[in-house]
Amino acid sequence: MDPKEFIRKEIQAGKSQTEVAKKVGVSNATIYKILYMDTQLTMETIKKIARAYHKPFSFFVEEDGAEWIERGLSEKEKRFLAAFRSLDERRQERILETIEDMVLALRESHERGHPGNDSKGSNYG
Repeated sequence: MDPKEFIRKEIQAGKSQTEVAKKVGVSNATIYKILYMDTQLTMETIKKIARAYHKPFSFFVEEDGAEWIERGLSEKEKRFLAAFRSLDERRQERILETIEDMVLALRESHERGHPGNDSKGSNYG
């Protein structure tokens, strides 16, 4: 289910925006944006909604729900995801292990004061 629709239904059921914001652990402004603006929810906000209403994260992202998440991805992320999905499960697992190893090595290098080749100064943590 779309988490925005879920929040709308909570409001329609008689809860105030303030009550919903407090329960989810977000600001009233965030609830307002969910209800009235065409804004993309962050994964963290979706996780907060899921925890607050004792729903698994998958409740909000299964089937067609995954499409609205993909709308928030950059073109580079979409290309990566498409390439990843084209691989069989064994190769996907190898790719994930390689990426995890690379991220760990970059973090360790960064912590030692050697940020590597990252010219943008990204935060590895």
